[in-house]
Amino acid sequence: MKTRFYIVRHGETEANVKDLIQGQLESSLTKLGKMQAQDRAKDFTNLDFTAAYSSDLSRAKDTAKILVANSLEVIADKRLRERRYADLENMIVSEAKTQFARRFALRESLSRDERIKFRLTEGVENDKELMERLTEFLVEKTEEHLNKKILLVAHGDLLRSFLMWLGEYQYGELRGGSIDNLGYFVLENDGENFEVLETVGVKKKN
Repeated sequence: MKTRFYIVRHGETEANVKDLIQGQLESSLTKLGKMQAQDRAKDFTNLDFTAAYSSDLSRAKDTAKILVANSLEVIADKRLRERRYADLENMIVSEAKTQFARRFALRESLSRDERIKFRLTEGVENDKELMERLTEFLVEKTEEHLNKKILLVAHGDLLRSFLMWLGEYQYGELRGGSIDNLGYFVLENDGENFEVLETVGVKKKN
């Protein structure tokens, strides 16, 4: 008995347009972001989701509401939030990479086990913390929705890190922008094992 999750990145936001590190800060969907969600909703029309969950950040909640078109209540859960980036939040990505170049370079040199526990700077969540909260959520919802299809809307860095942690991609293969807005993957879970069945809008970036 397995539960199938459709795990989606939110639509384009104002911060995406400015190339800012959003982290757990709020940023509204752009007009394009709303259109992206409307377009993806057409692909999901016949999937008959039993439940819909999202991060408690508005860009994910608003995307999820468009995807289900009021057919389901969207339940927000902070375990689906984006990585906490602490002092890096609201910085332009290129400026952050320049200011913390040595830390970014060190991260790239680490082994898988070292990287999972690595923090870019003090207060930034590491992959171990991200995966603990996300997998806790997924196992919990698997038990609640056995043999059902579930919609889940979250964030790019969280989803990239999860795909690499699962071994679908090697660490470093999915960088910022590797998952399109409204890109998604289909995941099955039996309470213990995760299997990625399909990815859409996910691509390696150098």
